[in-house]
Amino acid sequence: MGYFMPLFKPKDKVKWKVPKEVILRSRIVKAEGIEWEYNERGEVVIKVKLDRKDKSLMSGLVKLPKEKKIMLDEVGTFVWEQIERGITVERLIEKLAEKYDLHWKEAETSLLTFLSMLISRGLIKLEPAKQSALSDRV
Repeated sequence: MGYFMPLFKPKDKVKWKVPKEVILRSRIVKAEGIEWEYNERGEVVIKVKLDRKDKSLMSGLVKLPKEKKIMLDEVGTFVWEQIERGITVERLIEKLAEKYDLHWKEAETSLLTFLSMLISRGLIKLEPAKQSALSDRV
């Protein structure tokens, strides 16, 4: 089985290099080749293939895992399911706030932290909205 990986670390500070307006209107897209499934509790388990090129003596004696598993909790599972359906960051913040009775800022902060972690692990990417869509809302 996999191991538990904490999704949020209180000391993590999300620093985005693009304006927040662009992030909010961006569509969240799952990276190609990412596999996932539900565990017995209905929570998402993301499978990440590990590139094992180690040909040392120890690699012959010890069976190294070919993948690692990232287990999401209820909220992470909800977010992942929305990503699968195709959604913008802004719309997902709205859905999180509504479903879990959060203020907009709470939902925004938590989601951006979580998305930052998923991006840093190569599990998702953000696709900016088309330029015409951005200019329509200005």
